[in-house]
Amino acid sequence: MIAKDVVFIHGITSFGNSHFRTKRALEAQGYVFHNPDLPGHGDNKTSIPKFNEIIQFVIDYINKNIGERKFIIFGHSMGGGIAQYLCKIFNDQISLVILECPLSLAILSYADNEKYKHEYENNALNDFKVNENSLSSKNNIASLAGWLGSKISYLPLLLEIISPKTLELFASAQSFFENKKVLLVLGKNDRIVPTYSTLFYFKKICKNITVNLLNTNHNPFNEDTENFNKLVINYLKENN
Repeated sequence: MIAKDVVFIHGITSFGNSHFRTKRALEAQGYVFHNPDLPGHGDNKTSIPKFNEIIQFVIDYINKNIGERKFIIFGHSMGGGIAQYLCKIFNDQISLVILECPLSLAILSYADNEKYKHEYENNALNDFKVNENSLSSKNNIASLAGWLGSKISYLPLLLEIISPKTLELFASAQSFFENKKVLLVLGKNDRIVPTYSTLFYFKKICKNITVNLLNTNHNPFNEDTENFNKLVINYLKENN
């Protein structure tokens, strides 16, 4: 086992113990599962922060709790975006990356998802291309905002994490991230992260990636727990 520490970063409006069943499954395999509540989430009762403050919180958490040990970074949704960026900060320490329905530059091609789905189903191998006008449409932003429902207080953070400034932050880490071993798990019916745009994007930039599509929406960990946990455990057995 190269690394026994797994640092999990949850998504917007969620909480650290959202993946408690995955935590139990990995602990049974001998892993130490770190799953802090991000600022403004779960039991971390601070006000909802700026995105850069969330990133700094995670950096400080890793420095305090992991130190110089190697570790596996695991992110869901917004946490998946943060996980990519952390490969720049902790490049020498991160041994594996697990991404579940992650935020990425592919969100810019939100409206192109059906096109990429068609290409995927027909084994087309066209390159991913960012469509910067796609996400900016009022309909797509309204769709994402509507997903928040009663948690509309998170809207400023949501708009910040899909802003060009934040997405450029992720892009700045690409040269560090692209050489990592990556497990990418996507939900075929995801209405938040564009499944097929995301698939094409990561296949383009990652040199060593394993992709799995489950018949779920945005939360494979909860909607198909058994298969999700099997994918993660088997991936770790083969690569760690």
